[in-house]
Amino acid sequence: MRSTLIRLQHAGVAALVPTAVFFQWHAYSSSAFTMAISAWALFLLGVALGQPALPRGAGSRIAIFGLLGLTGLSALSFLWAPDLGLVVADLTGLLLYSGFTLAATSALTTPGARAKVEPFVWMTIVVAAAYGLSERFFPGTFALEHSMIAFGRLSQPLGYWNAMGLLSGLGVVIASRLAADPRRSALIRLAAAASTPILIAALWLTFSRGALAATGAGLAAVVALRPCLRQIQSSALSLVTLLPVMFAADHLASVLDMRGSATLRASDGLIFLAAVVVTSLFAAAVHRASEARYISRDRPVGGKYLPRLAITAAVSLALMPALIVVVGGSESGQSQTAYGSTASRLKSFESNRSIYWNVALNQFTKAPLIGEGAGSFRTAWLEHREGRQPAQNAHSLELETLGELGLLGILLLTALLGGTWVASRTRRQQHPDLLIASCAGLLVFVSHSSIDWDWQLPGVVLPVLALVAALISTDATTSKPKSARVQSIALVAIAAVSILWLGHAWEAATLQREAAVKTKAADVLGWSPERYHSTVTLLKDASWLNPNPSPRYDLTQVYLENNHPREAARLARQTAEDNPGVWFAWAMVWQARMGSDGTYAILALVRSNQLRGGIAK
Repeated sequence: MRSTLIRLQHAGVAALVPTAVFFQWHAYSSSAFTMAISAWALFLLGVALGQPALPRGAGSRIAIFGLLGLTGLSALSFLWAPDLGLVVADLTGLLLYSGFTLAATSALTTPGARAKVEPFVWMTIVVAAAYGLSERFFPGTFALEHSMIAFGRLSQPLGYWNAMGLLSGLGVVIASRLAADPRRSALIRLAAAASTPILIAALWLTFSRGALAATGAGLAAVVALRPCLRQIQSSALSLVTLLPVMFAADHLASVLDMRGSATLRASDGLIFLAAVVVTSLFAAAVHRASEARYISRDRPVGGKYLPRLAITAAVSLALMPALIVVVGGSESGQSQTAYGSTASRLKSFESNRSIYWNVALNQFTKAPLIGEGAGSFRTAWLEHREGRQPAQNAHSLELETLGELGLLGILLLTALLGGTWVASRTRRQQHPDLLIASCAGLLVFVSHSSIDWDWQLPGVVLPVLALVAALISTDATTSKPKSARVQSIALVAIAAVSILWLGHAWEAATLQREAAVKTKAADVLGWSPERYHSTVTLLKDASWLNPNPSPRYDLTQVYLENNHPREAARLARQTAEDNPGVWFAWAMVWQARMGSDGTYAILALVRSNQLRGGIAK
């Protein structure tokens, strides 16, 4: 029975990764509540089965406590953040990440279980890349959802082209290592080599400069960590397969921008598919031919110079995305999307991220210790932006954390990343060939997340956290410290509180949706006393369960539509005072009080316009 439940836990943890990739493209949707509850429930199941609640190593525990600390600090920022709705969104994402990481480290208690993580993440990414390319291969058969601002760049299934570039690049790096890893079966090595062209095709069609540089850093990192002939050949083969795929894509216009007649798109799709398949066969043939030659020579080459050269290349490429932002910073604040889905985009160093970064740094100077609160960047951007371009994230994990959670937040983030590095270094000293792809994959993520909002995308973060869990988890047979029981009790309490809060938030979202249905019915049929009282009750319950201002905003609307100005004015003012960075809350104050307190209503309207229109104070 116990073994069956352990396998169930393993399957549940594994299922969260593809679920995030294909169905949870950002942390702001209500289904994140369900995923987060599932993650914490799987952790509790592992603890109940006797699995370790915490990994044993110091670095591993520092990483876990860093992630839990970020989650706790975000929860505390309910006390000072300007938009409680965005705190809810950020906290939901962090609870998902914390629960998943704890559940995964609890599940990965044997070397055999850890060895399966990299192939599983690689296969998930290959399927995601094939799904994203499906409508380019077979445009008459598959039709995926398109982003209005993607301009033809590949963005599905994640919904964002740069994130899809990062995910594909992560797959390229893992495939490169799997193809050269003598511990893997011959079938896995061959399949990994053959899968590289489809991953490269997905990466290239995102036209993500940061993702390309981060992928290069990851390929250099695996060579630095394992400087043998097989790994050098495998990484080089990954780069070689880029050339035919790139050439084919750039000469097939309808593959690039998804436009043109149905006949042209169908023919170009088949040509592009043939190019990818031929390149895959070529990669597989080269891999098979080199296997016999290098199979017995899997030892380091190049002395001290090759690893040092590879480390230099990895660090340089990892820093290149941030350097591009600094060198090509735009002063206009407008999005640089003129090149769209063409290779010409890769020749440009223009970037508007420096504008976001300046706003985040300005946040930090205002509240250097604890920041302005989780999700507060959007308010700061609305107040200080130039132009009317919307932005909800600072496009840098480190700078956004610094602005929103201050020095304490960046210290906790450093603990997460630094603790993982210490744990991976310890594991590498014990087992030099183990989890090399996980270490390199983490570098790919850190490089790209420094210039983009990857942290808000569970479809990217959960595959990376699966690799992190493999790096920091320890064997169940490791001796337990005396404090293990106390720590387990504390974590179980944290899990219980997390599930309780997530359940309340999920219930609030459900009640608000039910109230929205009644409101729509009232717009058609009119407000009956029964419908009014039922809707008010639902929204009051939702407001009590969740501090998100959205239910209170809806309730204010209901009060106004049913001629209850006093209730509307009181609730609108309270909502605005609790959420001073939410423009629609101040607009509701103006609407509710313009008949009774003209001066306050005008001030509320000015504040609303400042936030909505980007008028600086």
